[in-house]
Amino acid sequence: MVGTCTSRIDLNGQTAPSGTQELVHYIIVRADLPIGSQVAQSVHAAGESANPRPVPGTIAVALHARDEKHLADLSDRLTAADLAHHCVYEAVDDATYPGQLMAIGLNPVPLSRRDHIRKVLSALPLVK
Repeated sequence: MVGTCTSRIDLNGQTAPSGTQELVHYIIVRADLPIGSQVAQSVHAAGESANPRPVPGTIAVALHARDEKHLADLSDRLTAADLAHHCVYEAVDDATYPGQLMAIGLNPVPLSRRDHIRKVLSALPLVK
């Protein structure tokens, strides 16, 4: 049974509509990128994967993958686990990372499915 939220306050003091499910939204970014690139690619991944649209109170989780190969392996594992996600690639004409996989955003899921996701992502460290 999926739990529902009767009232959830986010950091801005907004209240989610009554009956709204609590969601968790995961983003995975490469740890081998400069911090500015990590932030930009995380924003891209969050925006492209925000379906369903997060509601106030959505839990955001940012994780690190070691490098591009690690991200590609994670994408394969997410696909095998039937977890909807979006891969963010750099533009082909980018001078530094042409066409490389930069980040992954998982579609927000009900908090009740968090354990299913943890089976794939539990070894990844949080972005610090």
